[in-house]
Amino acid sequence: MKHRERNPFYFGGIVSNEDFCNRKKELAELKRDVFSDINILLYFPRRFGKSSLLLKLKEQLEKEGIKVIFLDLFPVVDEKDFINRYFDGIVKALVSKKEKVIQFLKQLTNLNFSVNSTLKPDGSITFSVSFSPKEKKTVLKEILEIPFLYATKNNANIAVIFDEFQEVENLGLEKEIRTVIQNHGRNVSYVFSGSKKSILAQIFSDKDRPFYKSVKKFPLKEIPLEEWVPFIQNKFEKTGKKIDKEIIKEVFSICRGFPYYIQHICYVLWEVSKEEAKKEDLDYAISLVLEREEDTFWEEWTNLPPTQKKALKILIYTNGKNIYSKDVLFEFEITASQLKRSVEQLLKKDIITKEKGIYQIIDPIMELWIKRNF
Repeated sequence: MKHRERNPFYFGGIVSNEDFCNRKKELAELKRDVFSDINILLYFPRRFGKSSLLLKLKEQLEKEGIKVIFLDLFPVVDEKDFINRYFDGIVKALVSKKEKVIQFLKQLTNLNFSVNSTLKPDGSITFSVSFSPKEKKTVLKEILEIPFLYATKNNANIAVIFDEFQEVENLGLEKEIRTVIQNHGRNVSYVFSGSKKSILAQIFSDKDRPFYKSVKKFPLKEIPLEEWVPFIQNKFEKTGKKIDKEIIKEVFSICRGFPYYIQHICYVLWEVSKEEAKKEDLDYAISLVLEREEDTFWEEWTNLPPTQKKALKILIYTNGKNIYSKDVLFEFEITASQLKRSVEQLLKKDIITKEKGIYQIIDPIMELWIKRNF
């Protein structure tokens, strides 16, 4: 039986090693900031390669001797869950011999809690803590202090990465976390990351919020076309195929630099092409990707009220410019106040963004889907 060639492109999960495209400049700057104990806010839309970049950063920091604690807040359901998940991350990052967890903690905290360990089916161990309800705030503070206490006691460099940090708003932990970590100074660097730009902007830019002006903002930009061209061509060539730069430019333009969509379209394009990727192969690949994403887009579209749907169509029609002109309002039979309210709601939902006075639908393939269907 003939062995089938493995597709060289990967999407839908964490990309690493040969599947990770560049980001050398960003990683170098982020590492310099961490080494200088600067707190950082990284924000970028979904499907922009956030998780892959964070794990690449974690990997590189650890290679250079930095202890990294990583916590994804997206699955956290309440304060107790936060305490347990963060504690588990701390133990796994800082304790070399897991059987000495209690000894490790006694050197740093008053230990107002008991420690539990659970053996999971895959053989890994999860650590958690037990405490009475009235001790919850005390235990939360103790857990939050551990990275700082460890860093000062051991003269160590610590980085804490909080992914999907916008969830802290739902958890009601904003003030508690900020109150503790604001005193960690040049001992621990915190990296806050998320995909909900509107919420993160409120958390870190509202002067009445605890985290106001507490971070260096690091908006992630698209990977340049000149980085994608050799990356994609090399993957085609290694598997005995070719792709012209003009085809790659079109992929990049359609995807607006979104790594997930570039990898997805290239994955399909590699599948459907023969010796060389042609324009008709690209057209077919795009139609397949749209078909695969359609259920997601339909669900999001049907949940929008009519005026917000109309607002999205206006952004496409005007390329996001002069959307309140009389001609546009007349053409789409909508008032300026209706459009303004709809745009504000779409911004809050992180469906659209506004940069330098120009509005744009964040997801480029959803925008293409709307263009083709409405």
